[in-house]
Amino acid sequence: MILCLLYEERHALACRTKIEGRCDMDRWMKKNYDFKSRRGILRWFLTCLTLFWMVFIFMMSSAGKDESNSQSGAVCEFICEHFVEGYEEMAPEEQIQMQQKISFPVRKCAHLSEYAVLGALMTLTAASW
Repeated sequence: MILCLLYEERHALACRTKIEGRCDMDRWMKKNYDFKSRRGILRWFLTCLTLFWMVFIFMMSSAGKDESNSQSGAVCEFICEHFVEGYEEMAPEEQIQMQQKISFPVRKCAHLSEYAVLGALMTLTAASW
């Protein structure tokens, strides 16, 4: 009896929406793809940001060996200059050795942070939908 009433009520609602020229899909599209509401804007912003980050990771991964070495070398030099005591007083050979010594951990941290940001963005994007 209850199931029959629920079915009749749902059927009446479906008929009413068809008569008014709307269907459930139209409502769903308006609800989920609305650019006027804050939630709709946030959904699309996070989706675009996530896609941008994926492209960024792809571009960084497809960079050549020389370009990658120059980027990580610049980061290693910055870290050494600001966090290693007496770095400026070291001989140039010692400075290069110090940069090479921290190059591997810097690269691994860069990969970890790239994918951690991607995971966070994907989580936020999925939660917004």
